[in-house]
Amino acid sequence: MIHASALRGIEQNSKIKPVGSVSFGSVCGYISAMVLASSVKPELASIEKIRWFIDFLEPRFGEPGVGERILKNPKFQWIVSIWKSKSEIRLGRFLECYAEGLKEVLSESNVEVSLRINGDWKEVDEVLLSGRAVMLGTSLTNSGHFIVLTGIVYIGGVKFYSAIDSNGNWNSGYKEK
Repeated sequence: MIHASALRGIEQNSKIKPVGSVSFGSVCGYISAMVLASSVKPELASIEKIRWFIDFLEPRFGEPGVGERILKNPKFQWIVSIWKSKSEIRLGRFLECYAEGLKEVLSESNVEVSLRINGDWKEVDEVLLSGRAVMLGTSLTNSGHFIVLTGIVYIGGVKFYSAIDSNGNWNSGYKEK
């Protein structure tokens, strides 16, 4: 697992420059995975290296664009409702691919990459409190969205999570697009 302090140089909640087209995985997933990888190997923080990572992982995901086509097709809305109620179906293979890719990219660095499908918030909190970061699959958008959690912040006694979000600031309105 990656120590979150290594991510300090990355500006949080700023839209990250587009990296080009993606057919299989998701841009937010590739960027989130490389944000984690770049904390171990800073040279992986460039757009060119993210593009390389996309080309490296694309063949692992399956038929191009099948997920987006299903999400947009009215005939398949019953599948969408299952995906929304069972996140492990929607996010599971994506998380596996990113974890596999991270393990390969970081294999020489002796960094542990752990994968949890349907993990619990207690475990996420334990990882964050130990100073490590977490790549998290979410339902922030209709088709799912990956972010990197870097810590826990308490404001007025209420717990919030610090996040790096490749789409920019969630509160700025991208959730409505």
